[in-house]
Amino acid sequence: MDSESEPARQGRPQTHLDANADTWAAAVDMYRNRYSFLAVGPRLHEDWLPDVAAEWRSRLFEIPRSAVVRLLVMLATDGMEVSRQYGFTDRRMGMEEHAQVILSRFPEGSQFFTNTRHYGAHPDFYEKVTGCWPMSQYAWDFGLLAVSRAEVGLIWSFDAS
Repeated sequence: MDSESEPARQGRPQTHLDANADTWAAAVDMYRNRYSFLAVGPRLHEDWLPDVAAEWRSRLFEIPRSAVVRLLVMLATDGMEVSRQYGFTDRRMGMEEHAQVILSRFPEGSQFFTNTRHYGAHPDFYEKVTGCWPMSQYAWDFGLLAVSRAEVGLIWSFDAS
């Protein structure tokens, strides 16, 4: 994983949590001990789907912005299950702050997609996720695709066990 990913793009909307190089590196560091992939790049087309591999279209489902922080935290936990994360109660606030930094890169009006199996319109990713539609060779891989007017971001974790 490249935690040196570009932290800010000129011309994009600024937010109160706007990430500079240091806060961005600290935020993505929570994925350091996982098989993870994290990338944010320019959105080159009005229709962002050409910016994402066509084969992913049928495996992704839109989730509300309100669910994104918990998804980002879940992606950084052991076995991608919050209940199995050692010391989660002590680390929760810090992990959620890092997730907020990542989310802040995508302003209101952005769209968010995941490949997890979840129930209802407002999934709680601190509850056990019952499955996924894998995008890789691994049986379990979960992720977030974030799309703003200016960027497309991909944050993915793999359970290689």
